[in-house]
Amino acid sequence: MAEIIPIKRIPFPMESPFLHISIEDALKISPLLESVAMSADAGRKQIIAARLGDAGSFGVQIADVISASGGFLVKFTKESTQLLGAGELQLMKDASGRLLPHLIDGSGKIVETARAAKTAAQVTGIAANLLSAVVTVAHVVSGADLSKKLDQAGKRINFLVVARRIDQLSRLEAIFRQAKQLSHLGITESARQEMQEMGRDLFELRAAWRREIIHSLDQIENPKEGNRVTAWFHRRTRRSKDRKTVQEISDSEVEIGLMDVSLAMHIALAQTIGSLDSFLAISLLDELNSLSAVKGLLWDKRALIHKEHPDLRSRVIETIASLQTIDKRYSAFVLPRFLPDIVI
Repeated sequence: MAEIIPIKRIPFPMESPFLHISIEDALKISPLLESVAMSADAGRKQIIAARLGDAGSFGVQIADVISASGGFLVKFTKESTQLLGAGELQLMKDASGRLLPHLIDGSGKIVETARAAKTAAQVTGIAANLLSAVVTVAHVVSGADLSKKLDQAGKRINFLVVARRIDQLSRLEAIFRQAKQLSHLGITESARQEMQEMGRDLFELRAAWRREIIHSLDQIENPKEGNRVTAWFHRRTRRSKDRKTVQEISDSEVEIGLMDVSLAMHIALAQTIGSLDSFLAISLLDELNSLSAVKGLLWDKRALIHKEHPDLRSRVIETIASLQTIDKRYSAFVLPRFLPDIVI
C-alpha cells in the first residue's frame, strides 16, 4: 500500500485578499487594494495575539502600540504581560492619549520598555505600510472601464487587435479566479508554486503591454512642414495628421488600464504567497521606473502636435494622466529595500 504523505501547508498569517471580492471589483482596482489592506491588518493582529499567547482583547490592545513604534510588533516579558493582563500594570499614554510601548505601575513609574519582536517586525511593518498606502491612494480615481475602452477601440482598429486585447483581459480574469480558488482550498506548497507562476505571467503581460505602447509610439513620425510653396497645403492637412497621431496615442489607454489592474492583482498575489516584501521593495519600484520612461515618450509625441491644435494636445494629456494615476497609486506602496529591525 502506498504511503500517504500529508500535505504541507504554508503558515501565512494574512488571509488572501482574493477571497472576499469579485472579478468585477478587482477590475475597479480600489476594492482589491482595500481587501489587501484589510487582510494585512487582520494578519497583523493574529501575529500579535499569537506572540502574546492571548487571542482576546488584550492582543487587540497591544496592537495600538504598533503605531507608536514605527508600525512594528513589540513584546514585553512574560511576567510583565501577565501583570498587564491582570490590571496591575498598564500601558503608558502620551499627552494625546496614544498608547506607548512602555508599561507603568499605579504610581506612573515606567516598569518595562517593550522590545522589537524581530521575527515579526517585517510582517507587521508591511501591514502598517499597506494600511497607510490605501489611505494615501483613496483619492486616486478608480481603475479604467476596460470594457468601454475596448468597445471604443473596436470602432477604430481592426478586429484582430481588439480580439487580442480581449484575450489578455481574459487571462487576467483566469489568474484572478484560479488564485481565488487556490486561496479557498488553502495555500499548500504546490499552490504557492502555482501562484508564483501566475506572478510570472503578470510580469510578462505587463512587459508586453509596455513594449506594445513603446512600439506604437515609435511609429509616429514628425510631420514635415515642407518649403514655402507646399506650406499652405501642409497646414490644410496637418490637422488630419495630428488627429491620427492623437488616436494612435489614445489607443494605448487600453494597455495602460490593463497594467493598472494587473499591478493590483500582483500585490494581492504576492501577499497571498508571502513574497509581498520583495515585490513592494524591488519589483514594483522597477516597473514604475519603466513606466516613467513611457510617460516621457508620450510627452515627446505630444510635442509633435501643432500648437494651433490645443484640443488635440489636451487629449494626449488625458492619456498621460492615466499613467500618472498608476504612478500615484502604486508609489504609495513601495517599501524601502531594507526594513529596520530595531524600532524602540
